[in-house]
Amino acid sequence: RRAWDALSSFAVLGPATAAADAAAPTSWSTWHVCTRSPWPLMDREFLFRQWVLPMQCAHGQGHAVVVRSVEDPALLPESGDRVRASVQHQGCLLRPLPGGGLGLTCCTQLDMG
Repeated sequence: RRAWDALSSFAVLGPATAAADAAAPTSWSTWHVCTRSPWPLMDREFLFRQWVLPMQCAHGQGHAVVVRSVEDPALLPESGDRVRASVQHQGCLLRPLPGGGLGLTCCTQLDMG
């Protein structure tokens, strides 16, 4: 995305962290994303948490990626020069395909504010 949307910014605010329970090998990270909007619209920003879960597939190891917005004024207060948009829910499945390759299925619902 950085190649075609150079004016937007992306930052990981919390390092990817493995769950304490080895029976549930989940990692998560908190992201801040700012997207530029054309005039006269205001820019948008997202604050969300992303979880990555292992997933057994017919052709090997896959992953499920789950994303949801979070509110944390201590981590990132809302800015007056941007609209805080929200990821209502997002899920992506990454699955190996027979014979090589990767299958990607995503579903996203956003509230652009």
